[in-house]
Amino acid sequence: MQLIRLDAAIRPRNYQIDLVVDPAAMQFSGRVKIEIGVATPQRRIILHAVNLQFDLVEVWSKGLRQHARVTRLAEDGTMAVEFAQALWPGVTHLVFAYHATLASGLEGIYKVIDAGKPAVFTQFEAIGARKAFPCFDEPGFKSNFDISLRVPKKYQAISNCGEISARREGEDVIHQFATTKPLPTYLIAMAVGQFDVVIAKPIPPSRLRKHEIPLRGIAMRGKGESLKIALADTARLLPLQEKYFRIAYPFDKLDIVAVPDFGAGGMENAGAIFYDEGYVLLDARASIADRRYFLSIHAHELAHQWFGNYATPAWWDDLWLNESFASFMEVKFAGALEPDWQFDTDLMVSAHDAMELDQCKSVRRVREAVTSVDGISAAFDDITYQKGAVLLAMAEQQMGVGAFQKFVQLFLQRHAFATMSTNSFLGLMQNQPNGKAPAKMLREMISLPGLPVVAASQNATARVSGKPHYAAHERTIPQWQGLLARFARLPRAAALNVAIDIDLELLRGRINFSQFRDAMKIISRHPDWAVAGFPLARLEFFARQWNSYPNLTNAARNCLRDVYGPQLKTMNWRQRKFGDDIATWQTTQQREDLVDAFAAAQADNEVQQRLSKLGAALALNPKENFDASRMTAPDVVGAALVAAAKAGGDAFLKRAARRFKPCKDLSARGLWLDAIAASPAAASAAMVEQLLLSAELRNQEVPDLLFARAAWPEFHDGLWDIITRNARGLLARLDGDLDVTLIQVADDFASQALALKVEATIKPLLGELRGGAVQLNQTLERIRLNAALLDRLERGLA
Repeated sequence: MQLIRLDAAIRPRNYQIDLVVDPAAMQFSGRVKIEIGVATPQRRIILHAVNLQFDLVEVWSKGLRQHARVTRLAEDGTMAVEFAQALWPGVTHLVFAYHATLASGLEGIYKVIDAGKPAVFTQFEAIGARKAFPCFDEPGFKSNFDISLRVPKKYQAISNCGEISARREGEDVIHQFATTKPLPTYLIAMAVGQFDVVIAKPIPPSRLRKHEIPLRGIAMRGKGESLKIALADTARLLPLQEKYFRIAYPFDKLDIVAVPDFGAGGMENAGAIFYDEGYVLLDARASIADRRYFLSIHAHELAHQWFGNYATPAWWDDLWLNESFASFMEVKFAGALEPDWQFDTDLMVSAHDAMELDQCKSVRRVREAVTSVDGISAAFDDITYQKGAVLLAMAEQQMGVGAFQKFVQLFLQRHAFATMSTNSFLGLMQNQPNGKAPAKMLREMISLPGLPVVAASQNATARVSGKPHYAAHERTIPQWQGLLARFARLPRAAALNVAIDIDLELLRGRINFSQFRDAMKIISRHPDWAVAGFPLARLEFFARQWNSYPNLTNAARNCLRDVYGPQLKTMNWRQRKFGDDIATWQTTQQREDLVDAFAAAQADNEVQQRLSKLGAALALNPKENFDASRMTAPDVVGAALVAAAKAGGDAFLKRAARRFKPCKDLSARGLWLDAIAASPAAASAAMVEQLLLSAELRNQEVPDLLFARAAWPEFHDGLWDIITRNARGLLARLDGDLDVTLIQVADDFASQALALKVEATIKPLLGELRGGAVQLNQTLERIRLNAALLDRLERGLA
């Protein structure tokens, strides 16, 4: 679907948005007045609205009020407001009164039922604001917003800015919020519900600002107590980021909002960051993994308050500046707060994921021209987030940390509450000290698709980089042998880069499984688990293929059992939570990775029986949050339930379903879904299909269940049959940018026959799938690459 770019001669200056929202109702209504500047005479104004029923449309200009009519121009919501008398250059107001249905998906302004209580939340990135109010829904149009929400008195209301008045009118309260700084529409946020509002200690004044920053946590009623860790992390992170950017936090308050059904993990709405509540509601039982993940994503979303909100991409092809930078910053800031949690490896592991994707011929560039709705959705991928982040890390290495930081500060100062572009970013960089070479490197690397390949020099065994890089290194067998001979002495980052290169060599067909296995035996003995455990994911993928690749499955299972089995069997499965004994990030992550891999691969009967027995006992534990203090560590629970599902047949499947349906704890719900998805019981396929279409499954859990089932190759054909039968019903639940997950579910499929089935199902739906055409091509290529890899390795082991 081609995009109609809006006319830059017509620019919004201010929105006055007055909405009437009752979470218990099916509809909402609104009155919106948009002040616009008109640079040239106009007989119509083009902007955006989707599924809004207009009761009044008027144009006010120089004392003249004209009734106007609305004409729909495109499927993406582009519409024309047409009127009889031409507008002359100057200030004009568009006035709309309208009503609409609260969305049932997870985009626009949508309704959630949590524990029987309704609430309303918004998600506007990328083009969801047009579903809530008529607007100029492009990132380059920044303006001020005056927002009021009229809600029944029993509900609270929040938005981007602090509340300046709450006026009672009958059974309702009108909440008026302060005027925002200039923002694009996608960063506007609203929420209405019965909330716990946790008021934290304000973030104190600093050298950069004289005022405090009000800090609050928002969650559904009864859940506020679990926001304390998130608020404490915020109080530590925000001053660190202010210091780095040398710019005071640019908004009047900060709310951390836990959303019970949310398609994005986190959303950087200015002054009101929304999170999937499963990530942000953390209490004393939270594992290090949970705390670590939240700190990482929170550092990312907070960095956006400057890079993305303060300075905003002018168009979607500059999205990489926004997301790559936040991904780069999350590692820097989270690592500064918790150095023992080894955030320094995250950027390299993420780069590996992008490099694996970058081997596809259909892959996009980091900076790709966006001319369609599909192009907008396609921009939110690993190439943008992860490849771009590594390229920025490489630019920092070339410039020097201090010089890069000063450049970033200067760039933001020059784009305060305005828009930014790739050209302005690289143009300024090349004129800074040490900036010419990194600017040239970035300009080239963001413009070229594919994975660069570097031939190692003769002395490659003497040098191996410990810094993030984006390239595959081709080495000879003697060179690999030299590196592996001293592998245990390599620092963590350098050793991880070697492990990544070996995995890429395997994918690219330059080494066989036996060579990979021999290297893995050495890698697995590295003292840092981030390195030693890196091959596990690939080995687990091979070990799951028992349906079609028996030689490879057996080889991978033997490898797991022989190489990693001794480590697992000596581990203490009863360490429980943060602070217990030696429960460091390294030991807890090692335990979780190992039990998950063994449960998936079914590589060791002794381990499998132990996990299965534990899972059966956990299923009888009446506590829904798995507070299994007398049974096992939290990070073992998921593997135990999966093992029990594999062994327990129909009886365990029924018990899992009974436990899942009334469960309110999001983490526990996810574990039950994983177990249901793993079950080989005869009734499991029907149960999966029923859940996918049932209100018992939250919208955000639909992709979770699909991906959990897709993790098991023996279910691929049956799963795709379910998707084919119910494609439109699933699309109605996924909505917006989540649409493409219906295709991404097939990314790990591995047969030509399945590729043909996927293509046959999805092609007729491309007009309804945002980003569908781009994702379909990429997924089909990945399926064929998977099949080619597995076929080659299987033949080599025959």
